[in-house]
Amino acid sequence: MGRQIARLFELHGGLPARDAHRRMLEMLSLVRIPDPEKRAGQYAHQLSGGMCQRVMIAMALATSPQLLIADEPTTGLDVSIAARILDQLRELGAGDRRGDPVGSPTTWASSRRRPTASS
Repeated sequence: MGRQIARLFELHGGLPARDAHRRMLEMLSLVRIPDPEKRAGQYAHQLSGGMCQRVMIAMALATSPQLLIADEPTTGLDVSIAARILDQLRELGAGDRRGDPVGSPTTWASSRRRPTASS
């Protein structure tokens, strides 16, 4: 699973393999995956459902999208884990001033650019 994320950094970010691997570990840490080095070498079926969802969030954020639409990113998760994932998405959207979260508790979107009268 880690190789998939690292490959995004190689293809979309033009990073060499070593730097891409380092960024992948940073992304896994950012979405609070415990022991990212170990988890990076595992397959999806070896992770919990919550970890799989956080890995998908890391993959979505890896290419620094201008718009991220997370349609019900917490469906089927325990309420406390769901709240943490939504908090993470809000933090990630606000942390680098990408934009404000918009939507209901189960749908969240963030745009890096705020609409203006001319757009």
